[in-house]
Amino acid sequence: ILCSLLAYGGGNAVVRVVELEGGLKHPVVCFSHAGVWYVLDPSSENEAMLSGPSLEDLLSSLAFEGRRFTRSLYEFNSAEYNSFE
Repeated sequence: ILCSLLAYGGGNAVVRVVELEGGLKHPVVCFSHAGVWYVLDPSSENEAMLSGPSLEDLLSSLAFEGRRFTRSLYEFNSAEYNSFE
């Protein structure tokens, strides 16, 4: 729902599914606005939003329940699907 709301506002939001340590697959919402990238993790109890100039740098600092980001798997929104494998 969050991705749909951001896209409705004219944004470029996608749901990106990443792999964390131990093989855990975890979805986050990614979008950019005014040259700044944002990564939102609605399921996180700690830092639910990261922001910065580089999406890849943000993802590399991502962690969920003590498991760190290892790689991006795929992303999608209402218009497209991209695989990183």
